[in-house]
Amino acid sequence: KERKQFKKSIADFQATQFKLADMAGKIVSARLMLRQAAELMDQGHPAASAQCAIAKKIATDQGFEVCNDALQMLGGYGYLKDYDIE
Repeated sequence: KERKQFKKSIADFQATQFKLADMAGKIVSARLMLRQAAELMDQGHPAASAQCAIAKKIATDQGFEVCNDALQMLGGYGYLKDYDIE
């Protein structure tokens, strides 16, 4: 809530809130996919190996997208050690 644009906190803009919700959704969906793949692996399911490969690809891609979007939102602050994304 520190960054402001048009005398309004960037976090208060609806587009920013939608982007944050989308980012959270990507993280949750990747976690669910990984947990499902792990459960199949624990059960010895024949499709477990393929499901694990798919889950790894999806989690990697979505993790990169979320990190990139967070970096874009923070702008130059994303490169500072004061912020967790660095």
